[in-house]
Amino acid sequence: MFGVRAPFKSARPRRGMRGRDTLQVGRHRQSRDRIGGLVFLVVIFMPAFLLVVGALPFWDELRQRDAIRAAMAGVNAGVVGIQLAAA
Repeated sequence: MFGVRAPFKSARPRRGMRGRDTLQVGRHRQSRDRIGGLVFLVVIFMPAFLLVVGALPFWDELRQRDAIRAAMAGVNAGVVGIQLAAA
């Protein structure tokens, strides 16, 4: 149901395979999954990292503006509210 058994098909022994060879297919799949996981981890956090690095040279200038201060105060209050709601 819902593809629960599908990931285990590659690690099943096949005819003509004996001993340690039976799990070789599963090991290759695990290494691919780990590499894919690391790639997606980097891809998920890359936009936030680039935004911080891109705004850093202008941060002192942006911090002086009243509109940016008000926006940061609102974001700060929103984050605190979300954290309190999650607790």
